[in-house]
Amino acid sequence: GDRFVLRDTSAQRTLGGGRFLDLRPPARKRRTPERRAELAAQAIDDPAEALAALLAASKAAVDLDGFARDRAMTAEEIAAVADRLALVRLPVRGVEQALSAAVAETLRRDVCARLRLHHDQNPDLPGQGLERLRLEVAPRLPAPTFLAFLQGLAKRRDVAVEGAWVRLADHTVRLTDRDEA
Repeated sequence: GDRFVLRDTSAQRTLGGGRFLDLRPPARKRRTPERRAELAAQAIDDPAEALAALLAASKAAVDLDGFARDRAMTAEEIAAVADRLALVRLPVRGVEQALSAAVAETLRRDVCARLRLHHDQNPDLPGQGLERLRLEVAPRLPAPTFLAFLQGLAKRRDVAVEGAWVRLADHTVRLTDRDEA
């Protein structure tokens, strides 16, 4: 949100000016409609409205610490905004990520449904591979964020994460009906 002025090297002429919107732009896909929606969200002055719009535009996790740093917010201020918006917070490698409650619930249902289908089709396997599950669910989160989300589900006892395998908490390995017969 800080303003800036561009001048020539002698500082005699003003070339232009503007306002910083994003200090960490993506390396690719800068002109997509989603990216434009993110920029529009970051241009909103009110932090709570901006964060809500950013979460709606991105459909994935938002770096809460980076958002607070960019807007010069204290830890208490960003915590109050996150609580007011009922965000699901995920600790990822020392950085706090956030998902909207609606996206987190959709993701939870999708993970459980895909695991249930996998267990029904493969009762003799200990679970589904973590990376394969991540690639199958929407929205597709980065791997560390997805693992943090699964660890949150494991604390709620929805799923169990064992090494590279993910399973529903109530799944037990058994033979298929054909193999059992």
